[in-house]
Amino acid sequence: YSNAPRVAALHQTGVHTFLAWTKDDPMIKYPTSEVWIENMGSDLVFYTAEKGGHTILDEYADPILHFLNT
Repeated sequence: YSNAPRVAALHQTGVHTFLAWTKDDPMIKYPTSEVWIENMGSDLVFYTAEKGGHTILDEYADPILHFLNT
């Protein structure tokens, strides 16, 4: 099972996307992020955190605000 077709379809819409991912996410493994990076190109702003599991981290706040203000 691959999300590549869905991600590629999103990229075709031209929607700019912010994606934050932790390397230790137990629900959706970090290597899955490669599909997003490879298919979204410049429409993707990707932020990586070393630890934090499958949750929204405080350290995401500044990158999200920067994304929203650009």
